[in-house]
Amino acid sequence: QLHLQGIIDVKKATHVHYEAIRRAIPTYIPGVTPEKSDDIQAFVIDQLQRSQTDLIVDSLVEKIGGVFLNARLIEEEIKDYLRDNPNKKFDLQRAKAFPSGLHAFYQTNLQRILPEGTNETLHNEAVEFMALICGAQEPLLGSTVEIMIGEESF
Repeated sequence: QLHLQGIIDVKKATHVHYEAIRRAIPTYIPGVTPEKSDDIQAFVIDQLQRSQTDLIVDSLVEKIGGVFLNARLIEEEIKDYLRDNPNKKFDLQRAKAFPSGLHAFYQTNLQRILPEGTNETLHNEAVEFMALICGAQEPLLGSTVEIMIGEESF
């Protein structure tokens, strides 16, 4: 039973924090019911026990919004970041910086492809081209696109 002493020591050390949380809830939320206080305490403890990885994954899943292309691009960006920064960890702040939703996803990628200061004519042609691709009823062949926008643009 000597090996259980370490577990008991850890339990005692962490119990202090649980008690602090339990006592703090009524001061921050006056009039809270004991049931709600227990729910809040359980939520706070759960959040404290969750790993940074879980928080990053949750943040990315929310940002992806069911758009698998967005998931793939975020995955590539994470891999690029880790490859270019081998001594750094990918953190929650970087995950929060990714665009949320389809509009933000396309806006971010459009800015990446056509940064500020890009020739306005080129910018407008690129936007028209992307609209053509997005508005197509089916995938377009390269030869079809070449005919539609002109051989010199291809």
